[in-house]
Amino acid sequence: MNALMLITVLRLAGAPHEGSVPTPGVRAAAPDRTKQPAAGPERVVPFPAIRQFSVHGIKGYLVERPGLPVVRLELSWNLGSANDPAGKEGMHGLCVDLVGEGSKRLDKAALEDNKADLGARIGIGAGRESASLTLSVVKSRFAPALNLAAELLTEPGLRAADLERLRGRAKAAVVQARGNANGASERAWLAAFWGRAHPYGRIIEETS
Repeated sequence: MNALMLITVLRLAGAPHEGSVPTPGVRAAAPDRTKQPAAGPERVVPFPAIRQFSVHGIKGYLVERPGLPVVRLELSWNLGSANDPAGKEGMHGLCVDLVGEGSKRLDKAALEDNKADLGARIGIGAGRESASLTLSVVKSRFAPALNLAAELLTEPGLRAADLERLRGRAKAAVVQARGNANGASERAWLAAFWGRAHPYGRIIEETS
């Protein structure tokens, strides 16, 4: 009996025969959904200690978790889109995005190559109340990755071509937001709730 015949016999042996009655399974009792289930034992979640320090007037916080050879760094500034001047809504986000386009030495493509060589993730983002730079890399590559992040902040490229490309992308985002229900409703809600004169109620337009 070859392998194919053996497989066929096994399949026929396991198939239900015509007229046979399947064995009824045992069904568990349905849970009582009219009552809230009792809470289980309280779990103890160990949180690592937070160490505070200051360097040149900059407040820092260090949280260590042994066993993970990864370093994550976050720098934040108390400056966001709420600080945009009236009539120039979107300026803060545009400036922050421009800083992330590269340094004087490295354009965008070269910057991404350097990040890939280090296995580092470096991002710069803008929010309503703050801006931040984040860095994540393995511990052995932290020093060169930190130097790369510092280069972005201290020697930004600020190339005119990058600015125009980002400006065009920002304008396209405004048009896209007005063209879908979620974007249009969010814009209308912010303006109605806060008022156009309030920093939270200002709406980004192509002209701004």
